[in-house]
Amino acid sequence: MCIVCRWNSGDVKIDLSIEILNCSSCTSLTSIPVLPKLKELNCYGCTSLTAIPVLPVLKDLYCSSCTSLTSIPVMAELQYIKCNTCTSLINIPLLPKLEYLSCSDCTNLTSIPVLPKLRELHCGGCTALTSIPVLLELKILYCVNCTSLIA
Repeated sequence: MCIVCRWNSGDVKIDLSIEILNCSSCTSLTSIPVLPKLKELNCYGCTSLTAIPVLPVLKDLYCSSCTSLTSIPVMAELQYIKCNTCTSLINIPLLPKLEYLSCSDCTNLTSIPVLPKLRELHCGGCTALTSIPVLLELKILYCVNCTSLIA
């Protein structure tokens, strides 16, 4: 059981000013509280997590293998997302500062918006993805096995 689950059950108190939170592999985690100073969130493998709240200063999000996660909210400061194998994820929002996106094997992901600062995109195995927009800052693109991608 992670610290958030223990907080939800009343066992511990969370310092709301924390900047880094690691709840990885906590399969009972269903939600994350709004933590106004959080800069890095690692919720890798939290298979019951369905949503992530708006975290106003979050810069780095590691949520790979969160198979129940359906969306990522718009967060103005987000620069890095690793959400591989989030099989329920349908879209990525417009994130103005995002520089790195790894969403490989997100099999229900249908679109990627124009992300003005994106430099690196890994979307291999996104079998429902039909197009990739023009991304002017893109330096690295990995899109193997995107079987619905139209050239």
